[in-house]
Amino acid sequence: MNRIVWLVFLFSSMICVVAFSTVQNFYWTRTSTGGTQISVFNPVIVGPGVCVFQGLGESSLKASGEWTYHEDRGGFSSNLGRLFFPAPYVEYSISAIMQFDPEGINHGAYGVFFETGVNDSLQDTGYIAQLDRNSKELLIKRRGNGGDTSGSEWILKRVNLSGVYPDEWWIEEHEMELTVTRVPGTMNQKQLHVRIDDQWLLAGYPIENLILPDMNFTGFWAGEGKTYFMCLTQYVKDTEQDYIPGDETSVLAWYMYQSGRIDNDPPLAKESSQPVIFKAHGTTRIFYPGGAKEGITWKAPSMIFLSGLDLSLPLAMQASFIQFKDRILMNTSGGNTGAAILKPYLPWEDSLIIFDEVLIDNRRVTELSFKAFRFSQEVDLSKRSDWAKLVLVQ
Repeated sequence: MNRIVWLVFLFSSMICVVAFSTVQNFYWTRTSTGGTQISVFNPVIVGPGVCVFQGLGESSLKASGEWTYHEDRGGFSSNLGRLFFPAPYVEYSISAIMQFDPEGINHGAYGVFFETGVNDSLQDTGYIAQLDRNSKELLIKRRGNGGDTSGSEWILKRVNLSGVYPDEWWIEEHEMELTVTRVPGTMNQKQLHVRIDDQWLLAGYPIENLILPDMNFTGFWAGEGKTYFMCLTQYVKDTEQDYIPGDETSVLAWYMYQSGRIDNDPPLAKESSQPVIFKAHGTTRIFYPGGAKEGITWKAPSMIFLSGLDLSLPLAMQASFIQFKDRILMNTSGGNTGAAILKPYLPWEDSLIIFDEVLIDNRRVTELSFKAFRFSQEVDLSKRSDWAKLVLVQ
């Protein structure tokens, strides 16, 4: 039987947190007293992968609107409700399982808040990733004072899903994952990556960091029409250690951290589902020497090179966002075939690249150096004829 329950009971069954940094987690359990269900907080140490909610007091949780618990589904539903809980992290992933009511109206929307502040009046200001059944789009929107306007200035990004999924897809249960990562070397710039089920729909989308971690909230938003919310899981990144695939502790081993030498053992295509930061030991540059087997391909949502890159063989980079904070050198003389080849990460989205100094055979390429470009097709940076495929970002 459906029933209205207190917010504290809501979280006892629905919210999950999996932290892969070092934190202490607590189960939220339920007991029955005289037929009335209440929540008690039993501290239990658990490991990664266990569905838990990090121990927070009742006063930390915020909700507006009516929320109904469904025993048969093990989740909750709402119409025009908002529900928040703290996410005091710099970098994190949020995975939510949600579904439109199959027997409800044939329009509506639901979403997940991120990088959001909530005041005492439950007015939220920040961002939301919204799946809109009416327009058949994924929307990234700015919100302020508890809502958004109909003006296009509040819609930061549209991903058109019309024709991508059939009509029946919209009433099925789906998982939405949001990953928020910081841009190294900046104070207020982050990136958003969005996955629906097994498909990344957005990668490396730039957002402005407007809120301190201690004031950050995430949570659910239900638009017009009933939406079911079954679970929300949070993965917390330890921001003290950047993700460097050349680090000796990494299982990827895309290059050798101490020497900077790029690994050319099979498989020659290296791929990561997470943003990647490249840095060799000290001032060592990452390099791909001549005489190696053949060219290789790296693929990740975003790539940031903190060390220089020297190429004597082709290296293809497939990402939504690429930034060089040191020089890139392509050696094409003396039998070398060094080439940096750019590939867009998603076929329907432009990718962005930001250069430091660009050199070909130790000569600076002024057309590319210290500039930013968008690209939507494969570009061989060692070929001047391919530079026309780059669109300068002013």
